[in-house]
Amino acid sequence: MIAGIMQPSSGNIYYRNCNINNVAKLYCTYIGHNLGLKSEMTVFENLKFWSEIYNSAETLYAAIHYFKLHNLLDEKCYSLSSGMQKIIAIARLIACQSDLWLLDEVETNLSKENRDLLNDLIVMKANSGGIVLLSSHLESSIKSAQILQLD
Repeated sequence: MIAGIMQPSSGNIYYRNCNINNVAKLYCTYIGHNLGLKSEMTVFENLKFWSEIYNSAETLYAAIHYFKLHNLLDEKCYSLSSGMQKIIAIARLIACQSDLWLLDEVETNLSKENRDLLNDLIVMKANSGGIVLLSSHLESSIKSAQILQLD
């Protein structure tokens, strides 16, 4: 519901005094099992597409630099491993500059190095006033995380 994918059966969700149904795409980046990549497009084309949707083209190169994607920019996404496809999707978090990140099992198929980069990115987001909601079967290594365990 927060991502605007489902509608509440009753009531409303507000963010910054606006109904989330009207603003979810402006303030929220969601990464789930469907990574939101166009497989026939290159890495660069995918990141550029998302940064333009969120009107943040200036952050495109920050995303490329953070995950060291320079050598992959001309690669079609279908040719990448599932772990690298996930990194491209995660790079959207930097490229899009939304306030709220909804991350569903994003650590799956990531190398330890890329998990560490993701964790550092999450901490930076939280420290700058952003909100990160992350679901995972893995125990978080982020010491400052507020963890809610559901059975």
